[in-house]
Amino acid sequence: MKYTRFFLILSGLSLLLGQFCPAGASATISEIAFEEMLPEDTMFYLSVPDATELVAKFKNSNAYKIICEIDPLALMNRQPKFEQVKALYGNFVQPLTGIFQKRIGLAVKNIPPAPGIPGAIFLADVRGKEELLRQYLTQKIHPFLKQAGVPMLTFKHGAYEVQQISLARPVPFAACYTIADGVFIATVGRQTMEELLDHPRREKSLADSELFQEVRRKVGENSDILAYANVSTLLETLLRAVPEEPKASLRALGLSSVKAAGFGMEAQEAGVKQVFFLYTGPDRKGLLRLFARAPRPLKAVDYVPADATYFFSVSMGDFAQLWDEVMDTVRGAVSAAGDPRQSQRMAAALKQWEAKSGFRIKEDILSPFGGEVCIAAKVPEVMGVPPVFLFIEVKDAQKVKALVEKLVGAVEKAGGQVVTTAQEYKGVTITSFSLVPPGRGRGKTFFALGFMRPAFGIVGDFLVITVNSNLVKKIVDVHQGGKSLKDNPKFKRVMANLSEQGSMTSYLNMRELYDFLYGAFGGLAAAQIGPDLMAKLGEIAPYFGSSASRLSCDDKGIKSESFSESGGAEQVFMLPALAGFALGASRAKGQAQKAMCINNLRVLAVACIMYAQDHDNVLPSSLSELYPNYVADLNVFVCPVHKGKELSKKRIDEQSDYKLEIPGAKLGEIKDIAKTIMISEKQPNHQAGRNAAYADGHVQWVPGAGGEAARPGAVRGMNVGMSGLILLFLLLL
Repeated sequence: MKYTRFFLILSGLSLLLGQFCPAGASATISEIAFEEMLPEDTMFYLSVPDATELVAKFKNSNAYKIICEIDPLALMNRQPKFEQVKALYGNFVQPLTGIFQKRIGLAVKNIPPAPGIPGAIFLADVRGKEELLRQYLTQKIHPFLKQAGVPMLTFKHGAYEVQQISLARPVPFAACYTIADGVFIATVGRQTMEELLDHPRREKSLADSELFQEVRRKVGENSDILAYANVSTLLETLLRAVPEEPKASLRALGLSSVKAAGFGMEAQEAGVKQVFFLYTGPDRKGLLRLFARAPRPLKAVDYVPADATYFFSVSMGDFAQLWDEVMDTVRGAVSAAGDPRQSQRMAAALKQWEAKSGFRIKEDILSPFGGEVCIAAKVPEVMGVPPVFLFIEVKDAQKVKALVEKLVGAVEKAGGQVVTTAQEYKGVTITSFSLVPPGRGRGKTFFALGFMRPAFGIVGDFLVITVNSNLVKKIVDVHQGGKSLKDNPKFKRVMANLSEQGSMTSYLNMRELYDFLYGAFGGLAAAQIGPDLMAKLGEIAPYFGSSASRLSCDDKGIKSESFSESGGAEQVFMLPALAGFALGASRAKGQAQKAMCINNLRVLAVACIMYAQDHDNVLPSSLSELYPNYVADLNVFVCPVHKGKELSKKRIDEQSDYKLEIPGAKLGEIKDIAKTIMISEKQPNHQAGRNAAYADGHVQWVPGAGGEAARPGAVRGMNVGMSGLILLFLLLL
């Protein structure tokens, strides 16, 4: 009986003590989640739950394989200055890779209102590596700081020994670090360190924040890297010094609607998934209202050919309604800036333009169309203008036709010229056109439209605009039962990792684009960056796959997802590779006349190919057949060496500096189009040689009077300037 009473008393005392001792108070710091150690209003937090697992996944990715192929360290070793960088890396960075192998967290607790150092906290689980870390600090960091004259002191706080260093630049501040229960803690400020050691588990922590919880759910709780930002608190701090009028404009544009933001990256076996999320809640303001729409299923994807290299679609709802919302937002932002008359002047300027042009923006230009716009492209099989498609959803076909007629009338009324040719194909009217803008003489077309012969037609629910009539026919075939992009296994594979619907969707076959750019600019780049590196750039091609992204929204916020089979390699390596290609191209232009002559031949070559596409794959029998429908500028037929030479449109073949080498040939019957000269200069006008255009569209300089062989490293790829520019522009989109 007395034992029963003893246990009852002991139980009562335990319950009583439990009311005053917070749960888990006895837990060591190493057992506490980092999110529970940070304040609830933490402005920024970056977390790596398991550094070892992240490194293992990275080593299994295509991005790592590309690094191994290129071997940037070996390339940098050739530079004498790299030895110092390599020494610093080996002494100070590399040892940490063997210490920080578990969870890592970096937080910014606050940003000072005046110039100063943000309240930063760094946390790393170093259990089992404590002694290694102490050796690293005492043998490397402390001697380095002493040599630099940085004051250091050691103090005890409870059971922990804390090292403090004092820095004077950029502003005076103190930094502290210690190893507490297997956790390395570094802070800006002594008070922050003492608070962490006294109360490692906070009553109200970041883990309890509704914003943080929602962001973590949206970006993925299993993310290998997680980033979080308390945007509302951050903006409130940053905007304190901003005058009220600009601040009001920012709020009117919708900046105040964003409460938090997050980023998550998860490495999977098939690739890398990244998610960016803006936590706004349902009440979006300003430009963010544009995303407050229910996700719509993609329609244009049913029209895009299955072999498309690039696809980008925006589905934002009714264009006219979208225009009203944009204008309301802009007017609100302008009025908030403190000058309501500016909004009135803007409205008056728009009305003045409508009256002068005869086009009402909302009623005439926007209302005929629906809510989806799509751009798609395919890398060209032969050098020339790539197949690029623009799809605009049609709401009222009759109004669209009326708009086109009105545009043609406006150009001609202004003194321009529009030449159109219509044809019927499977019940669809396809219209080809060339344009001479106002102010240009006859025969001088706008951009390259003279030889591109753009065409358009209303196919199903979309107005399709592309570079020639045959491509419109291709879209008609796809719409009437042909293979579309949604039937492409690569497209389906990457899209399966994203949300089913969204307002913006993109897809890119990176391998196909990389192969094209390498083939187009590789010869030029090799002369600049060296054959060894160029060969390595060729070897990394198999590691590029496809990627896709999608933007969607719900009542919580706006989410952007992306998935890459290349392991994110396109983000790391495509831009340097493109820079290398572009560098080679820019430096290889050589003499101006030679380059301009190459450009003329490029135009003629593409024109011949376009002519063949319109004539059962048969080339023209003479260059004169290209004028004016495919080449509308007579100057293209004259080499710049003979600048000022007059050319009669009736005697093009006789007076031109170029000749057609294979008149009337059928492209499909040429055995090796890359080695067959299609057009060449009549005389060797450039350094005892001549420029020649081949049947695949490429142009290069040929030494001597004949055309037997091209010199190594010839100007191959100059003829793809238009292709490269268009494809790079689409890639940037």
